[in-house]
Amino acid sequence: MMARPGREGQRRRGDANDADWLLDWLLIGNKSAADERFLERNGIQSVLSCCERTVKPSRIESALPDSVRTCVLPLRDLPEEQLQPFLQNAWDFLAEALVWCLIHLYAGSSRSCAIALSYLIGCEGLPLRDAWERLCERRPGARPNRGFAQQLIDLDRAVHGCTSVWVPKGATVRHAHRVRHRPPTQ
Repeated sequence: MMARPGREGQRRRGDANDADWLLDWLLIGNKSAADERFLERNGIQSVLSCCERTVKPSRIESALPDSVRTCVLPLRDLPEEQLQPFLQNAWDFLAEALVWCLIHLYAGSSRSCAIALSYLIGCEGLPLRDAWERLCERRPGARPNRGFAQQLIDLDRAVHGCTSVWVPKGATVRHAHRVRHRPPTQ
């Protein structure tokens, strides 16, 4: 895998573009980060858009250069929206895009962050706690909605046999607490 040394954790701003390097090859950003100049300046070759069903995929794809691979997930930012139907498609796209990819949507704080966290848990093998800390360090505005947070906790449990975080009732996802769980005994 090609990597850009020193990129991980850096913030990319300019011309209202707002994106942050989550991994050496993966940016999370808002809608402005999908600007053609921004993509070219940062060598982005793949764009994963987490768009609502009301946005036509062809509209997103036609706004990007032909050289940029795209994947559009019709994902709504609603607590009842299920991530599971979109995860395999997102993970497959990201696995193929391992060279400079952008995950984005309007604010780059809920849907795109939930997909990025799911990738870190399901494909990179990180516990949700570690993935969440990495994301918050690099994307301070990260705030997946409460429904996505619960699904990520469930994914953490499914992948690792226990969960590494919990969200108290009434608390915001931003204030998730660490808990220590032992894996289930056989």
